[in-house]
Amino acid sequence: MPNNAARVFIAMSAAYGRQWESQYGMPGGVTFKLWEKELGSLTSDQIDLGLNNTKIRAEYLTSKGQSSFPPNLFEFTALCKKKAKHPSHQLFIGSDFDHAKQARGVTKLQKMRETLLV
Repeated sequence: MPNNAARVFIAMSAAYGRQWESQYGMPGGVTFKLWEKELGSLTSDQIDLGLNNTKIRAEYLTSKGQSSFPPNLFEFTALCKKKAKHPSHQLFIGSDFDHAKQARGVTKLQKMRETLLV
């Protein structure tokens, strides 16, 4: 069975095609390695939840005539941990969005990139 990041990359490539691949590349690349490290601690059920929530989000946005873009690493990680009560934009960035937490995540991602590129 593929690891968590491979499962996500396969599913997102199937759903978003070139849009996913142009943003995040293919398994084995630098971005994949970042996703692999970040998603490694999640369970298979959490990955399933994230993939399902991504689908719910995309269906909701499409029903409102909006474009659906693939989630970034931080959005996807949140989708893996948040059970959807109803399909809404609040599913992936709620009113409780923590900007300080986002800034810490960006710093963490930059450090991970530096570590992988050394």
